[in-house]
Amino acid sequence: MSSEIDELINGYLDESLTEREQRELSDWIKADPTNAKHFAKAVMLHDRLQGEISAAAANAEFAADSKVVEFPKLGAHFSKRMIQLAAAIALMLTVLYWPTGPGTKVVEIPRGVEAPHVEKGFATIAHVIDVEFGEGSELKAGQRLGEHTIFMNSGVLRLQFDSGVEVTVQGPAKYELRGPAFTKLSSGLLTANVPPGAEGFRVDTPTAEVTDLGTSFGIRLDPDGASHVSVFEGEVEVEEPDSGEKKLLKEGEEIFVTAEHKLESAKFDAKPYENIWPVSSGIVGSTGAFRLAPPWPKRLVFISSDEHVFLFPDGYRRRLRHPLSVNISVPGKVVTEAQLSPMVIPPGHPVRSFIIQHQPVANLPRPQVKRMQGSITFDRPILGLIVLQDELRDSSGRFSKRKVGAQPRNQLEFTGIPAGDRLTLSEDRRTLAIDLASPNRSTDILRVIVDATPPRRLARR
Repeated sequence: MSSEIDELINGYLDESLTEREQRELSDWIKADPTNAKHFAKAVMLHDRLQGEISAAAANAEFAADSKVVEFPKLGAHFSKRMIQLAAAIALMLTVLYWPTGPGTKVVEIPRGVEAPHVEKGFATIAHVIDVEFGEGSELKAGQRLGEHTIFMNSGVLRLQFDSGVEVTVQGPAKYELRGPAFTKLSSGLLTANVPPGAEGFRVDTPTAEVTDLGTSFGIRLDPDGASHVSVFEGEVEVEEPDSGEKKLLKEGEEIFVTAEHKLESAKFDAKPYENIWPVSSGIVGSTGAFRLAPPWPKRLVFISSDEHVFLFPDGYRRRLRHPLSVNISVPGKVVTEAQLSPMVIPPGHPVRSFIIQHQPVANLPRPQVKRMQGSITFDRPILGLIVLQDELRDSSGRFSKRKVGAQPRNQLEFTGIPAGDRLTLSEDRRTLAIDLASPNRSTDILRVIVDATPPRRLARR
């Protein structure tokens, strides 16, 4: 099986194929019954995984105490969208291609039956936090947008473009969607994550044209229109439109474009984006001992603390190139190793990785053990948790350049005794509660794998 065909199937599953690619995939399926069988198997596996997540999303919400960072709870539109996606794939599988054993035939869509399609527009509102909209432009999470101007007096809004680009805007702001890869920020602050394949995404400001060449950057505007452009990962090209002067920025660099349209080098400063990064990372809230560490610098620096557990984003949205083994995949409480629920997430699935880390400072007298408790909630379902040494080592470096979790003492210990670790994954898969023992001179690490399927809304014609 060629990698090109695998990419086409993966593109079908997350609905990112162009018309040409759709025709290419269709021709390949029709060319051989074995191809049709392989395609159907891939769709059914994807359907099963999404169906399990969707079913779990209908259960009760997980409760946690001692709030530290609080965001409004998500509505039911995320769960509904997952259910719609699973149902749409099942329908497509039924009416398009269905394996019936040797000599499988490809069944065309019957006349009068309309396949689901993506609702008009090229972006979806993925997250709305405390937003006060201006000039009657009231918007809500899950809403599809085409060309549109967003006015925000306050709050934070996250957009998911169909290309995979994610843009988070903090008000007060004026942000215009002019096309699938062309936008304009007239006031405010934003961050953008541009995945492979979507390079060329552009954000204009009153003084600059910012074109992403891969990965992640931030823009903040002064009241006079002067632009600060910071690159968190990858490369960005900044052009002053009047003079045509250009500057290529790399990771950890920043440029200041003055109100007089002059390009000036500036000291890299990620601090202005600290309040926006939890939303751009898909974090709904945290409680107890949890603290959210900013994703910069890119190099992971462990933080020692007797009071806090830290969450680090490990890279950005990635499509798995190889299978990924996780140790916990089923909601519920895990106290002993017998309660682990190992699973393999298949290649092609889009995911995000987060690292949870605790490293104590104090040397406690034996047998005294300090416990760290708290919970973290994401806006997407958690597909699995990696907590044991072998899987931590195998996943190290797969999502970013951070080599994390390869040491034997990094894994969690599920012994069932008071000095053991405990985890609870909520029934809706969005909240993880931790209760970690903190032995001296060791670092507890676990990796959280979150579903990053693009939020497409399927609708009938």
